[in-house]
Amino acid sequence: MQSKTYDVIAIGGGLGGSAIAHGMAKSGASVLVLEAEQDYKDRVHGELLTPWGVAEAKELGVFDAIMEGGGHELPWWNIYIYDDMVEHRDLSSTTRQLLPNVSYFHPDMQEAMVQSAKDAGADVLRGARVVRMTNNGTLRVVVSVKGVETEYITRLVVGADGRASMSRKWGGFHVNEGLEQNMICGVMFENMAFPDDASHIWQIPSLGLFAPVFPQGNGKARSYLVYPATWPFRLSGKDSVQEFINYVTDMGEPLAYYYKAEPIGPMATWSGTRLWVDHPYQKGVALIGSAACTSDPSWGQGMALALRDARVLRDHLLKNDDWDVAGHAYAQEHDRYSAVNKEVEIWMNQLHLGVGPEAEAIREQAMPKWKVQPPRAADVLFSGPDLELTEEVRNEFFNLV
Repeated sequence: MQSKTYDVIAIGGGLGGSAIAHGMAKSGASVLVLEAEQDYKDRVHGELLTPWGVAEAKELGVFDAIMEGGGHELPWWNIYIYDDMVEHRDLSSTTRQLLPNVSYFHPDMQEAMVQSAKDAGADVLRGARVVRMTNNGTLRVVVSVKGVETEYITRLVVGADGRASMSRKWGGFHVNEGLEQNMICGVMFENMAFPDDASHIWQIPSLGLFAPVFPQGNGKARSYLVYPATWPFRLSGKDSVQEFINYVTDMGEPLAYYYKAEPIGPMATWSGTRLWVDHPYQKGVALIGSAACTSDPSWGQGMALALRDARVLRDHLLKNDDWDVAGHAYAQEHDRYSAVNKEVEIWMNQLHLGVGPEAEAIREQAMPKWKVQPPRAADVLFSGPDLELTEEVRNEFFNLV
């Protein structure tokens, strides 16, 4: 079997894999991206980059690629309870980064990102199926393309192959699983009448319901319904579209916005259960993005976390010739900011999506302050997980002071 050698092999050519490939290739490393799909498919999620993720994209030098791939800026963040707007926030002036949200159609973004990796000097193999990965003193990856197997030798494998990561399995990582609280259903519409300069979120906290709409420009928007995992149904397929519209308009979304709307692409429902690996580096394998940590998609942190992982890993690799040391340094830093993100997602679920008497008591205490001025000390979802979650910050978040 023929063998080839690269400094870095990224398994997965999505946002995270392409970003690390771009960063390392631009710095002179030889990089191979292995992407299983010949044509990227609509996976229904992963289409919002929050302001701190936009900042990471700029730091990595891939922001222009994202915008060229259909990126659409959403400076405003609007929250409604039924038809009452309770928050109208200008993210570009109130986040630490002074940047907006950015939405995009995921397959178009992936194409633009993998092209940016190629433009930076990375090699890209599409339709590449990884057969096995071994490390007996030398890290080897065997790849099949059109039935022909090739062995690659590398200093570092970056597993960027998502929630069901095989890199994680081959690398021998233990996966932790959180509690299942939310289900997320999504579908893309065209001819939508929503104002396209804002993210729109409808909530009914007492029922654990949350309905975000993220316009992508030109009348297209991704609409979601987040609902309790205890509900005994899963919306899926074209036959469920009208039922989906009924749910979100009953929550307060204007029916007029859907009069001419047509669904395009699949409708799917998936679990918001968080999966994560403690210390996502060992023996020459680094995990990034959803392979390292699948955050609760209800709160839109996955894309920003993937870019943070790619940037932090790149930085440690470039400043330390011992890549084993660099990999462990990345993993330690990842664990810190991932834990902050996880804690705030738990707080947000308790406050906005919890059901039952205990959750109502939490909201009764906290929401009067939120309606006047949402606390910014724990603004992790928009400003990033570099904020320190002290007891004082928690007390401010839940209005316990």
